[in-house]
Amino acid sequence: MTAKANRRLLPASALLFAAALLSAGCGEPLDIQHTVSGKVLVKNKPAAGLYVMLFRSKAADAIAVASARTKEDGTFVTQVSEPGRYGVTFFWPSMVTVDGAIEEGPDRFNNRLRDPRHPMAEIDIHEGENQLEPLEVK
Repeated sequence: MTAKANRRLLPASALLFAAALLSAGCGEPLDIQHTVSGKVLVKNKPAAGLYVMLFRSKAADAIAVASARTKEDGTFVTQVSEPGRYGVTFFWPSMVTVDGAIEEGPDRFNNRLRDPRHPMAEIDIHEGENQLEPLEVK
């Protein structure tokens, strides 16, 4: 086989290999998501605009694996890729005006409910849909 013919076969074989890899998992989701939904109340009232963050670790430098912002009625929906135990923290920014624009300001809780080492709650997430009991801040 000549070098020129060899160059023509390489791209075609690479495409066939890629097609075989893609078709092997055809119809199978690569990353299964488990839905987590709930409601946040502060002093028995819905907390609009509050960020709910889920952590797998209680380390000081832990990064949230999922987060959501609550709607006007205090409800939120997010997804995680693995079932298990999660710590829940909150960040509720005040709204401030800067140069005529409304922006998120300091946390209304002064970062007391934001530390993954001391979560507001700990929840167990199971496969599929997970509807949480209301999370309440008194």
